Amino acid sequence: MYSIVLSQDLLPVEVSGATGPNADKVNGTYLSTEERLNNKTVYSKCGDDSKCLFFATNKKWMVALTANAKAGKLTGFAYTEEGLLHPTLAKQWKVGDGKTWQPQPLKASVMVSYNFIFSFTFYD
Repeated sequence: MYSIVLSQDLLPVEVSGATGPNADKVNGTYLSTEERLNNKTVYSKCGDDSKCLFFATNKKWMVALTANAKAGKLTGFAYTEEGLLHPTLAKQWKVGDGKTWQPQPLKASVMVSYNFIFSFTFYD
């Protein structure tokens, strides 16, 4: 019997619950990339790689423009209130409306599928 362990960092993250003018920029599925910022995985928004979910220099997870994240800018559309190992651990998020930051009940969850197909090749 074989056990396969998947790192939480490799699984897609679904962000939902944002409202207001930036809701469409925040809500969505974020796929892990090979890129890391501040020693954490960067997640690219599925269908819109100009946006990402990343761990900022202020130790908070942020949804922002990918170019701003790579430039180290602390500007974005949403961020976690606390510094956490993974965005799914956040209990409080703030979402910007262009003028202020409002607490919102966002939820970030890991998307897990059990439909795996494995192919193994054995050599002598």
